[in-house]
Amino acid sequence: MPKVVSIASPKGGCGKSTLTALIASELAALGKTVLVIDADPQASTTLWQRQCLQNEVPLPNMDFVQVVDPAELGRRILSDVVHDVIIIDNQGVANERMSVAIRNSDIILVPSHPIVIDLVEAAKVVNLARALDAKGPPTPVRVVMNGYETFDKRSPAFIEAIEFIRQNKLPMAATVLKQRMFYKNLMAGRTLSALPSKSPNLHEARWDVHDLISEVQTILNVQLIANAA
Repeated sequence: MPKVVSIASPKGGCGKSTLTALIASELAALGKTVLVIDADPQASTTLWQRQCLQNEVPLPNMDFVQVVDPAELGRRILSDVVHDVIIIDNQGVANERMSVAIRNSDIILVPSHPIVIDLVEAAKVVNLARALDAKGPPTPVRVVMNGYETFDKRSPAFIEAIEFIRQNKLPMAATVLKQRMFYKNLMAGRTLSALPSKSPNLHEARWDVHDLISEVQTILNVQLIANAA
């Protein structure tokens, strides 16, 4: 059975589709078979796939489907016996579809910028997952800090964010994704592995994603990437 990863947050613009595309394309580049489920009517991940095809960017080992009906989403997840990993890009709203995705996931990743307004929304997903855990085994949740370089560690906004994380005991991923132009370019119909650059910054961008995949691998006790730390 595939491992199921939900990318979820009620906050729009926090990087859900970008994180979906990054993890899915890097797993595929590592030889894993990936099903990307676009559960957002806005269809940002589906648009990314179409733009990749228009740009003649190959997407090997990846399949895509858009599912907005909650019951169909549950069936699609439970019936898959083909892929190594399913990644669900959820809509930016806490609804029945998100609950179905969370209930059927092995891990939930919640992207958030390091500001309180984003972290408040991230906390809602954490609390939803904890409420659903009452009906079954606990599902690991990790809040993934996004766009880190744009914030000064000494700024009041960042200090307030850290205090909010501490007070609410948010389960933070150890991996932090920095603000990178490579990640922005990805959503214009690219993958990191297909970008025509030998820049050390591109390698660092890919390794940051690999670090996050390695972290997921450790939490789930499954082999996703070779020689993970």
